[in-house]
Amino acid sequence: MELVLLTAVVLLGTCVQGLAGMGFGMIAVPVLVVAAGAHYGILWGNICGGLVTLLLFVTGFRDINWYRFRLLMFSALPALFATVVTLRFVPDRTFSIFVGIIMLAMVFFSIFAPRFRAIPVFSGSLIFGFLGGMMSALVAQSGPVMAAYSQTTRWTQREFAATLQPLFLCFNVIVVTSKVWFGGQNAVLTSLPAPTIAAILGAILVGTVVARWLKKFVKPQWARNLALALATFGALRVIISVCFPGLP
Repeated sequence: MELVLLTAVVLLGTCVQGLAGMGFGMIAVPVLVVAAGAHYGILWGNICGGLVTLLLFVTGFRDINWYRFRLLMFSALPALFATVVTLRFVPDRTFSIFVGIIMLAMVFFSIFAPRFRAIPVFSGSLIFGFLGGMMSALVAQSGPVMAAYSQTTRWTQREFAATLQPLFLCFNVIVVTSKVWFGGQNAVLTSLPAPTIAAILGAILVGTVVARWLKKFVKPQWARNLALALATFGALRVIISVCFPGLP
C-alpha cells in the first residue's frame, strides 16, 4: 500500500511540475520523508526533483531566461553549501518536525506571494536566489520562494516555468553531491527498497509524458493550487507521524 501511495504521489508531483514549472517537492517530499526518514527523504526529494527537472529542461530549452538563471544561481551557491554543512549536525527527529513546519510556512508564503510589491530584477534575484538555495537544501523545495520571486519581479509564466528547470536541476545536483560527499548521507541507495526506487523512476518517466498531454487542458494555476493543497496535507502528515509515531 505504501509503495502504491508513494508511486502515485511521485507521478502526481511530476505532472504538476510539468504543468506549473514547480510543485514536485511540495507534493512528493512529505511522503518521501515518511518513507525514508527526514534526512534521506529530503535527499530523495532532491534526487527525484533533479530527474524531473532534467526531463523538463530538455523540452522547454527555448524559453529559458539565462540572465535570470545566472543571477539566481550565483546568489544561491553560498546558501546551498552552508545549509548542507549545517544539516549534518541536526538529529533526524528534530529535523522531521522542522521540515513539516517549514513546508507549512512555504505554503502560506506561496499564497500571499501575489500581494508582494514589485522589486527590481537584479536585487530580487539576489534575495530570492539565496532563499531558494537554502530551501532546496533544507526541504528539497524552493518552488514557493521562486513563485514569490516571479510575482515580485512580474515574470511571465512561460519564461518562469522554463527557467526554473535548469535552476532546480543545478540546485539538486549540488545538494545531492554535497550531502553524499560531505553531509554523511552516503547510504542513500539503501534507505529505500529497490522495488520502491524502481517504481519512483517509472513514475517520473510516465509523469513527464502525461504532463505534456495535460498541458492542452489544465491551466498552470490549477496545478499550483493542487500542489499547495497537497503540500499542506503532507506537511501535517510529517509532523503527526513524528509527534504520534503509533498512528498509521
